[in-house]
Amino acid sequence: MRIAHVATSYPRDPDDPTGHFVRAEALADALENNEVHIVAPAPFARDVGVEAHALGGAALFSWPGAVARGRALPSRWLHAPVALARGARALAELEPDVIVAHWALPCAWPMSAGRRAELRVVSHGGDVRLLVGLPSPARDALVGWLAARAAEWRFVARSLLGALLDVSPPSLRTDVERIASVRPPRVDVSEAGAPPGHGHAVVVGRLVRSKRIDLAIDAATRARVPLVVIGDGPEEGALRRRAAGADVRFTGRLGRRDTLSWLRGARALLHPSELDAAPTAVLEARALSVPVIAADVGDVAWWATRDDGITVTRRDARSLADALAR
Repeated sequence: MRIAHVATSYPRDPDDPTGHFVRAEALADALENNEVHIVAPAPFARDVGVEAHALGGAALFSWPGAVARGRALPSRWLHAPVALARGARALAELEPDVIVAHWALPCAWPMSAGRRAELRVVSHGGDVRLLVGLPSPARDALVGWLAARAAEWRFVARSLLGALLDVSPPSLRTDVERIASVRPPRVDVSEAGAPPGHGHAVVVGRLVRSKRIDLAIDAATRARVPLVVIGDGPEEGALRRRAAGADVRFTGRLGRRDTLSWLRGARALLHPSELDAAPTAVLEARALSVPVIAADVGDVAWWATRDDGITVTRRDARSLADALAR
């Protein structure tokens, strides 16, 4: 079977943390003896069994995401029409049996529109938030098209499906539920190297307010546990000042191998974020048998009912510190 994975986020090399969950799915399809193609801005081109097709537009479609990059420099949006046209042309030339469109917008619509292949949509979060924020006539038209065209619409979190159903009229809810499924993103931690240390706590993510890295710093300091902060972002200066004098190490943004190595040696992953649907850092920590201490966000509390390695606490430093001390 010829399968084309279409994504706006995909690693440029094995150590690039961007879109690694898409790569994991593409590689899994290749292992099942499918002919696998990836259509993405600048995909890693040396994976065995996966043929890469670059659609360009990396100036817009790269870390930390098109919306953030477009807001920071609006001229970047000019890259979108060319990239989408190249993607649509690649799909026309490939004529795949199945298109797996990661992100309903823009990979299912408009990039995959007009193709006869079976369409499977995977919503990772940003696309659902974009749909929910649209005016209802536009949203209902797009959701209606997706529900009519797709054979499957997979959501990586129950909370994402619920958010979309909550703003949809009854007829559309029925259509979406008919093809909807929920499955967390696939993670592969085989590239984790030897840990550079042990006994520390780790927090991973973009250094923005919604990630609440400040609470992780306060909690680790309170529990007297060394903390490693992995990531970069606009809040870094304020967070460094907050951590002054504490046993906190800022690594900046790391490659995937180094990130997984720090995580492998951790006493626990702290995840106090306010805005996540199916956080891959939590899934990776558990795949490495590292305990997770998290606030209730997305599907984390639901996962915790099925995994006693995840502890859900209130989103405050005292609660996080108490769980970390235990």
